[in-house]
Amino acid sequence: MNKNKLDKQNGYVINLHQMLLSEVGSMEDYQIKLHSYQENDFQIEEGEELTIQLTKIDEKGVSVFIPKQDINGIATDAVSLEKFPHAISTYPIERRYYTTIPEEEDPEMVEKVHTGNFEVDIAPIIDEAVFLNIPYKFHKDQQSKPQTFSTSNANQNSPFAKLKELSQKQKD
Repeated sequence: MNKNKLDKQNGYVINLHQMLLSEVGSMEDYQIKLHSYQENDFQIEEGEELTIQLTKIDEKGVSVFIPKQDINGIATDAVSLEKFPHAISTYPIERRYYTTIPEEEDPEMVEKVHTGNFEVDIAPIIDEAVFLNIPYKFHKDQQSKPQTFSTSNANQNSPFAKLKELSQKQKD
């Protein structure tokens, strides 16, 4: 696996041309320097990077996967307004990109690669993996147990647990 750097000033755009020319099953890792971000009393530390994995899934498609990983930042306590170091965990997510979308794929669940330049904007999946998993409020004394709104933290009593279970049965 190659370690590639991706640091675009105007967004998170990646060129999939070389990956689409590679053999099925080929993989590459990319390190993406995250843009500065501050909202919900959390600021991502300067220089923080996110690892993404590209995999050639068939002749016309590439999978872009963001595994679960920690992002360091500075949080602000909701009560005392004191700033403290804090790490958030990303939500693992995959998106598939195709030059021609196969009939068996739901067009709403995959993205089209424009064959003119083979560039795709991966900002939406970065937003979903990182920014949607940032807690709304932080408490310094509870920093080991942040509450997030991601369904990945759902317990068995969650209304989504049964839906997830049914979805898994359909895949099998």
